[in-house]
Amino acid sequence: MPADPRRATTFLLGALFWSLGLFALLRTPWVETRLVLPLTQMQKQAADYYAGSPSVPVAVTLECSGTDVLALCLGAILACPVSWRARLAGTAGAVAFVLGLNTVRIATVGHAAVSPALFRALHLQVWPAILVLATAGYVFAWMRKALGPTGRTEEGDTEDRALSPLVRRFAPRAAVLLVAFALCGPWIERSQALLEVGAWTARAAAFILTAAGMAAAATGNVLATSRGAFIVTPECLATPLVPLYVAGVLTARLAWPWRALALTAAPPVFAALAVARLLLLALPSALAASPLFLVHGFHQLVLAVIGVALLAMWREPPAPRMWARAAGRAGAALGAAAILAIVAGPALTSAVLGAARAVTSLAPHTLTELGGPGDAQGALALLPAYQAGLLLALGMTAFAGWRRLLSAFGVLLASQVLFLVVLGELTDHAGLVAHALLLRAWAVGVPVVLTLVMLRAGQPAAGTLARLRPAADGPR
Repeated sequence: MPADPRRATTFLLGALFWSLGLFALLRTPWVETRLVLPLTQMQKQAADYYAGSPSVPVAVTLECSGTDVLALCLGAILACPVSWRARLAGTAGAVAFVLGLNTVRIATVGHAAVSPALFRALHLQVWPAILVLATAGYVFAWMRKALGPTGRTEEGDTEDRALSPLVRRFAPRAAVLLVAFALCGPWIERSQALLEVGAWTARAAAFILTAAGMAAAATGNVLATSRGAFIVTPECLATPLVPLYVAGVLTARLAWPWRALALTAAPPVFAALAVARLLLLALPSALAASPLFLVHGFHQLVLAVIGVALLAMWREPPAPRMWARAAGRAGAALGAAAILAIVAGPALTSAVLGAARAVTSLAPHTLTELGGPGDAQGALALLPAYQAGLLLALGMTAFAGWRRLLSAFGVLLASQVLFLVVLGELTDHAGLVAHALLLRAWAVGVPVVLTLVMLRAGQPAAGTLARLRPAADGPR
C-alpha cells in the first residue's frame, strides 16, 4: 500500500464502503433469487459432477454461496488506487478464485457428512478459515502486482525476462477461463446442441474411415469400428483446450482484427480435432492395445505437442531458418518422449507402484493399482509414463541441462507417489474419487511447473518472444 497515510485512509474507507455496499446488494431478495441462488446451485452441481454426490444428503443454502467472502474481496480490489482496467481484471480473477475454492469446499464438506464431528469441524472452523486466508492471500498478491513497478519488455531483453510477463499474463486469463469452464461442466454434460454436434462428428469420422477402406458406421452420436464402438459425448467436444486456446489468443500480441479472426477460427479448429480424435479408433492393435485410452487422452497429447512446440520457438534465437530449427528440436524432443513412454513406461509405472506399496505402512490406503472402474478413461493409468515423457520433451527443448533434468525426474517420481497417497486417503476417508479432468490437469501441470523451475534456475536463452509477447495493457 502507499506510504502516504492519507492515501491509506482513503483506501480503507473505500474498501469498507465497497464491501458494505456489495454485501447489502447481494442480500437483497431480488439479487438473492436471480443471482446468488443460481450461483450456489451451479457450485453444488459442479461439486457433485466432479466429486460425485455425497452418500448423505446435504442442504446447500445461500449461506454456502461464498458471496460474503467475495464481497469483502471485491471491496478491497475495487478500492485499490489503480486503473479500472486493472480493477476489473482483479475482480474477474477474484470471482473465479472464490467460486472455484468454494466449490471444492462444498464437495469436501458434503462427503464429510458421514461423520458428524468431521462435518462440523470442516463446515464451521476449517473451511471458513481457509476461505478467508486464501482470499486475503489473493488480494495481497493482486495488489502487490497492481501497485508494483510496470514496464514492457523490449527487443533487447533476455528470454528469461521476456517469458515472465508472458506467463504472468497468460496464467490469470487461463485460470479464470478454466474455472468458468469447470463450473459449466454439468451444463455441458446435458447440452443438446453439443449432442447434435457429436452426431455430426461421428458421421464425419465414419465417412473418412469408410473412404479409406475401413469398416465404420455412425448411428446417432455412436461411431462403430472394428475395434469397438465409441460414444461421442458433449464432454468429448467441450475440452479444456478451448479455454486455454482463448486465453492464449487474449495473451498474444495481436491486433484486434487478427485476434477476432483467431477466436472465430476456434469452432472449425476444434471440430477438426474432434474428428481426428475419433480416427484413432481405427488404429491396429499392434500400435494401440487400447485405443479408447488414446481417444480419451487425445487432447492431453495435443496439449503436450503444442507446449513443446511453443517452447522450442521461444528457445530458438532469431536467425535464418529459425522455424525449421525449432520444428526439428521439438520433433526430436517429442520423439524421445514417445520412445521413453513406450519403452520405459511400464517399468516406470511398476517402480511408482512399488514405491506406493512401500509407503502403505505409513498411509495404508495408498493406491497401489492404477486401473479400476473409477478410471475408465485411463487418465491415471497413463499418468506416470505421460508425465515422464512430457518432462523429458520439455527439458530437452529448454536445454535445461541433464543435472537439473535428472533432479526434476526425482521430484516427479516423488510427486507421483505422493499423489497416489493423497488419492487413496481421500477415497477412503471422504469417498472422493478424482474426476478424469482433474487427473489430466495434474498430469500436465506438474511437468510444466518443474520445467519453469528449471528455466528459472538456468541461464537465459538468446531467443526472442517477439511474436508471442503479451499485448500491452496500456497506461494505468
